Amino acid sequence: MNLMAIQRVKRKTNFTIMSNYGLKDKRMTAKAKGVLAYMLTLPDDWIFYESEIVKNMKDGRDSIRSAMRELESFGYLVRQQERNGGKFDKVDWLVSDEPLDTTAFSPWTGNPSTENRRRENRRRKIHHY
Repeated sequence: MNLMAIQRVKRKTNFTIMSNYGLKDKRMTAKAKGVLAYMLTLPDDWIFYESEIVKNMKDGRDSIRSAMRELESFGYLVRQQERNGGKFDKVDWLVSDEPLDTTAFSPWTGNPSTENRRRENRRRKIHHY
């Protein structure tokens, strides 16, 4: 009789397909890998809230936050916060089973830099003689 080290159940529903890349990334803790795997079980159009992730994990809020910071630092999670009327608005999350090129993303503040705005205003200024 041959013994197998891993027994896999054939699934037709309720399963997740993901790259092994993140799960085998030696830079990350088991906790971060678990949070990543959980997040990847959710639908592609899922809107993430930290509180919902915490609610579905045994670890506490601080533990989940540290795992998410770890995922961000290695490029598996990108969070962008928009501004609305000068105030912070919703946070968009992009989660991937392989590291993202985070240089392609820049935080959206909703406002150009102050220096650019000054130059723009100078150019738009209408002089009345």
